[in-house]
Amino acid sequence: MLKKVVCHMRLVTPAFIGSGDGQCADTLSPASLKGALRFWWRACRWDALLAECQGDSSLALKTLQQREADMFGSANANSSHQSRVLIKPVMPISKGNFDLKQVENKRGFQYLAGLGLYHFRDGFLRKALNPFDFTLTLVCRDLDTEQERQLGEALLAMGLLGGIGSRARKGFGSLALQSIEGLDIAVPSSPAELRATISSLGPWVSKALPPYTAFSAGSRIDVVSPSAKDALNTLDDIGQEQMLYRGFGRNGKVLDKVAERNFKADHDNVQRAISDGRIDAAPERAVFGLPHNYFFSSGGKMDINPEGYERRSSPLFMHLHEFKSGEHCVILSLLPAQFLPAGTGLEFKPGSGRSFTLSASKSEVDWNVLHRFMDRFESRETLTK
Repeated sequence: MLKKVVCHMRLVTPAFIGSGDGQCADTLSPASLKGALRFWWRACRWDALLAECQGDSSLALKTLQQREADMFGSANANSSHQSRVLIKPVMPISKGNFDLKQVENKRGFQYLAGLGLYHFRDGFLRKALNPFDFTLTLVCRDLDTEQERQLGEALLAMGLLGGIGSRARKGFGSLALQSIEGLDIAVPSSPAELRATISSLGPWVSKALPPYTAFSAGSRIDVVSPSAKDALNTLDDIGQEQMLYRGFGRNGKVLDKVAERNFKADHDNVQRAISDGRIDAAPERAVFGLPHNYFFSSGGKMDINPEGYERRSSPLFMHLHEFKSGEHCVILSLLPAQFLPAGTGLEFKPGSGRSFTLSASKSEVDWNVLHRFMDRFESRETLTK
């Protein structure tokens, strides 16, 4: 039996979405949206599956793959499945590219964009999709009651916590769910309702770190009341707060304020490693995600990557949520998981000279670094910790 689910969504912040010709896309593709939906479905499913499989993580992963393929489809030649959830490719064209001149002086916004999207000399290296409202239509085939519940949970997680495009975990491309037709789901229309809805998700009780980004007992979700009147300036404020927390600064200053230098040991140890080719521990700031790069005023540089991999995305999600009324808030979601695959260390690549590797046993991260960053926001309410 076919069932249609219609989601009214809002793209709240500029989204860096590429097109096939290397330019900025003029809308959001069904494939990208379905990929985001599958991500949040997986994130929501791990805890329950682990309990169902009596703590056997290998069996839980195998079961997860089978159920995801059954629901969303699989192109695997050995186990091909047609998706039960189809996204209709009927979406409005956006309002064009975002005017990046609006953020020429927003250093926090630029900081969150980071390397690959922004260069201090050349400015933004890619165009961004302008925020707009759109309708996401899903045609569901033969979903049972539990699968419908899981789909609704995933849609809520995506539309209350997630985003799309490059730097989606930094607040860009935030997707705000406005309403749903076809599922018995109450979509929050105010900060108070939002807090209640997020608190109702789960519960997630497994204490062991998940093998991939997923909810567990270690997850934490904070709703922050912003001081800025719009999402764009709020995103800039969040970026500036991270600059102050993470930055070493130049001449003792960050954003014209006295540098906090919370991670002076990171700075000193990496600078020393450039000259002697050794380091004894991972930089504390590596927990924000990899690659993690250093550029010193003396001219030295260091790139830090997971050994054998290109990146490890941040476990901290920044989401700018906007309601129909225009009121907005910030949602910070920390989803701790195994930071790197077992046996994987960190590779250090200096600007010149030989690369070297820090063993996996010395590459552990400290999740408290992220908790301390979240604690900086006094106007927050912690919903899950």
